[in-house]
Amino acid sequence: MAPVTMKKHLHIDIARTPRRDWQAGFMIIELLLAVAIFSFVTTIAVGGFVRALRTERQAAAFLAANSNVSQVLEQMAREMRTGYDFCEGGPCNEGAVSFTNANDQSITYRANTGGAGYISRQCIGATCPSAGQERLTASKVDIRDARFTTQFDAVGDGYPPVVTIFVSVAPVEAESSGFIVNLQTSISVRQVLDS
Repeated sequence: MAPVTMKKHLHIDIARTPRRDWQAGFMIIELLLAVAIFSFVTTIAVGGFVRALRTERQAAAFLAANSNVSQVLEQMAREMRTGYDFCEGGPCNEGAVSFTNANDQSITYRANTGGAGYISRQCIGATCPSAGQERLTASKVDIRDARFTTQFDAVGDGYPPVVTIFVSVAPVEAESSGFIVNLQTSISVRQVLDS
């Protein structure tokens, strides 16, 4: 038997089937539109990421400033709590407070609020380990305002003196310098004034 050959006839009716080569790929306008949408979404995402990083950096600066000032306030409170003779023989105004600590050293805490402000401690006397002012707050902390108020009741009334410390603090970092954190603590001195 002879092999049967089949011829395939490809018949295209040009009248019925329009040419659709443009459906096989993308047109330049479609590509430009896709790139524009991708660029827009990427720009928004990168902007949000940069804002998140800036916010995180500001939050870290505030936490560091808050932590540093809280430690300084705790150190001051610990020393004032056992102190006596507040405002005798030294400055006692809104920017400074002086007293005698438990080691009979004359101590002055002072707020230096000019420029990059800080809180300092000065010990006066022969038993002081170092002379001069000692800076207590970190260099990355800016003390904008600090006030020491003392409240003394009548001598012999059985009530201890109360020292209130108010501090306005901001990080030195330029991005965060417009925001201020206010901290306040009150210290009840353990020693009652005698008559």
